[in-house]
Amino acid sequence: MERVVLLTVGLVGGIALCLSLGWVRPSPILPRAVDGSTSSDAAGVADAEAPLPQLDAGALPVFQPLTPIDRGLKSVRIGVVIVQFAGAQRAPASSRTKSAALEVARHLAADAQTDFHAAVQRGDSGSIDDLGRIAKGILEPQIESAVFSLPSGGVSEVLEAPTGFWIVKRLD
Repeated sequence: MERVVLLTVGLVGGIALCLSLGWVRPSPILPRAVDGSTSSDAAGVADAEAPLPQLDAGALPVFQPLTPIDRGLKSVRIGVVIVQFAGAQRAPASSRTKSAALEVARHLAADAQTDFHAAVQRGDSGSIDDLGRIAKGILEPQIESAVFSLPSGGVSEVLEAPTGFWIVKRLD
């Protein structure tokens, strides 16, 4: 049992070191904005498609951390309205088409500006007024960028995530 624990701790530590040094990079599923773009915004989030640095034999890479959206924030509280569509992760087979879901999401986003609770009530399963505190690095990059860029009480535009269209509200 002790050997398994030591092996697990060593493996996790090695992975963390490789990630921090930039030797490997996780490959997140990038959500798409309604306009179809996948590039990160101008707030400084690194593009997940950027190539890994090339290393000379025996050289260690220079670690260059991502530029945070707001250096002072490590987590925020959010609420989310989710509109699922056929083909999205965890969406039932009977879900609406993507174009119909986009239309619903646009209406809910407009309503969410004035009454977020009402939009949550009309959203799909998983929609919630207060999801709780979310740390940086948990959400998809585009959604994280939108959430951490919002002022307290601000509501995002419609964002496309792997699970459907999202409208998020920053609560603090």
